[in-house]
This record gives sequence, structure tokens and C-alpha cells, in this order.
Amino acid sequence: MKVLLISNYNIVEGRGPMFRLMNMIPYLNTKCNIELCSLGKIDDVVIKMALENKIKYYEISYKTKGWFVKNTKEIANNIIDIANQDNIDLIVLTWEIWDVAVALQNNISKCNAKLVITMHSIPFVAASIKTGNYVIDYIKKILFEPRFMIKKYLVCRIPQVNHYMHKFNILTMTKTVEYKLNKYFKNINLYLAYPGYATSLPLIPQNINYQYDFVYMAKFEYGKGIYEIIKIMKEIKKVKPNFKLALVGDFTFKDEEIKFFNRIKKFDLENNINYLGWLDGTKKYETIINSKIFLYPSFAGDTFSICLLEALSCGKQIVCYNVPFVRDNFNIKTVHKIPVFKNKLFAQKAIELLKEKNYNVNESINFVKNNFSSWNKVANAEYNAYKNIMDNKNGQTNIKRL
Repeated sequence: MKVLLISNYNIVEGRGPMFRLMNMIPYLNTKCNIELCSLGKIDDVVIKMALENKIKYYEISYKTKGWFVKNTKEIANNIIDIANQDNIDLIVLTWEIWDVAVALQNNISKCNAKLVITMHSIPFVAASIKTGNYVIDYIKKILFEPRFMIKKYLVCRIPQVNHYMHKFNILTMTKTVEYKLNKYFKNINLYLAYPGYATSLPLIPQNINYQYDFVYMAKFEYGKGIYEIIKIMKEIKKVKPNFKLALVGDFTFKDEEIKFFNRIKKFDLENNINYLGWLDGTKKYETIINSKIFLYPSFAGDTFSICLLEALSCGKQIVCYNVPFVRDNFNIKTVHKIPVFKNKLFAQKAIELLKEKNYNVNESINFVKNNFSSWNKVANAEYNAYKNIMDNKNGQTNIKRL
């Protein structure tokens, strides 16, 4: 089977989806013949990985304005040309870029390949606390979206969603997306690839010199709790004035970054918070290991969290909101679930765990080891999903759940 994997292949922008691809592709390439197609310039680290694994790759032009993709016809034509030239069997859009997905679906008959859209989230609806009626939830997203360009995009795309969601072959690797899509859209072509994610188990030293009381790691956005963490820190400071928090990550939007640091200054938290920016590899794991408790007040920004997975792999206890992706994927005792926006309770639990001094927990490590420690298993699940798509089998019943 020859498979063309399409993404933007930008490590910093791609985060979760790119982390998954970069780790999975070398294993997946042993099971089928992989080629890469990058929307825009491909990162050097991706080129290095492709060369090491003898994987052919392409770059094609990718032009956007906000959420709108401006050259969808050109993108679709280039991808179809690659598929015909290289006798591709399956085209996988590995990230739910809606305009590209629609353009490919409308042109897929021009080649002999099948198309699958990988969904890490629910299209145009936040990973909200409750799942209701799709149209109502979509309208809520439009009403509460602060950015006019995104609001305009959502209004323009709402007539397409139901039609194309029933046209696409859809692949997901998170239980939250599976449950929500099946509730929002009946009888869609949904294929599952579990466990979906994995992470390494870092070597944890016997004697740890803890630098931080708490650590919060994310792509910093409103929905991932970047303002809620300030409210939590305000409560913690009342009890522990000299606490230290490591912030690992960076901001998606400049205005949110400015607002965040203005609030930090306003509430006299500058000396308590160390902003480390985006870290990778050894530095990232060292920071988590050298922090006592992991905090993650995400309420609408996730359907799975690699950050939580990595924190568990470092033996951390976690305090987070009781939201669907946490219940679906991280239902263990060391993940402490607090009602959404109950930040006083959140802070109390964080301080309680700090006082217990149990900062390196085997249950967290064993959870990752038993369920999410093999990228080869991830690649096997992905490959089995591809086979089901090619054989027109129903992926929802042919993939074994965790």
C-alpha cells in the first residue's frame, strides 16, 4: 500500500499532530510505503527524518488568510498529480484543515486513490464541557469567538459541514472525538486508531532537586486555561506566598500574550512565575521532573493532551478540570479532576498535593507504560485503519478499544 501523508510539517505550529506524525512515521513506513506532502516549507528536522527512512517528500504552496485557505484548487490539483504520478493508494490529510479537505474530496475522483481526513478535534465546535445539538453548539462557537476573521469563516462554512462529514472517510485516535462525532453526526464513515498516541518514559533520577512547586505546559490559549491559571495562582499565593510555577509553552495569539503578562503584573505574580517558552526533548522532561505538581486548567482546547501524557510519564500527579477529554483518556487516581472554573477548589487540591510530598508516583508511570509507551503499536493501529478504509470495512467495529 502506498500512502501519501499531507500536513504542514512545521514542528512548532503543528504541535500535537506533528509530534504524533514524527514519532509514528518511521514505524508506519515499515508496514506500508509512505510519502510526505508538506503544505508550505517542510522543516529541516522532518527532512532529516524522511532521508533517514528513505521517504520521498514534496512541498507545495499553501496560502492562507486567517482560517481561509486561498489556493485550495492549486493544492488539490498538485496532490492529485502526485497521487497519479506515484500510484498512491491512500491520501491521508493528517490534520483537519477544512478547506483542503473539501477541495480534495471534490477532486478525489480524478485519481485512483482513496481519501481519509484525520480529525484530532471536532470541526468548528470547541471541545466543550457538554455535547448537545451540533448546530446550536456551532452557533455558540460563532457568538463567543472574539476574532472577526474566525467568526466570518465559521459563518461561511456552516452550510458545508453536514454534507461533507457524511462524504469524508474520517480517522480519529481520541475517544472524545469518537464519542462527539457519533453524537453530532449519525452514520458517518469513522475509523479508529487506538491507542493513537505514545510518549517516551524518561529516566527519573533517584534524588531530584525540585526547582518548581508547579508546572503548567501547553500551547497557551484561552481554551487551554491560560487566564484560569492566573486565577488559580492568585488563590495559591494566599496560602503559599513564595510558590514557584514553571510555564512551558508559547502563545498562539499576541493579544492574549500581552493580556496575560499584564494580568501577571497586576496581581503581583511576576516573581512567582517563570516563563520558559517552548521546550523540547531533554529540557522539557527535566523541567517537568524538577516540578512537584502538574497543573492543567484546560476547559475547551483539547480532545487529548500529550502534555498530560508526558507529565504522567514523568511520574507527576495532575490537577485539571473535569472535562470530557480527561474522563475519556486519563481516568486514573493520580489525575485529580476539579469542577470547571472552581478555581478555589483547584488551588486547594494543588496545595494539598504539595503538602503530601508525593511528587514521583509509580501509578502515573505505569499508566503510560501499559497504555501509551509504544509508537509501534500506534503505527499498527494506524495501518489497520488504513487497511479497513481500503477494504471498505467499518472501522468503528473492527478496531479494538483500550
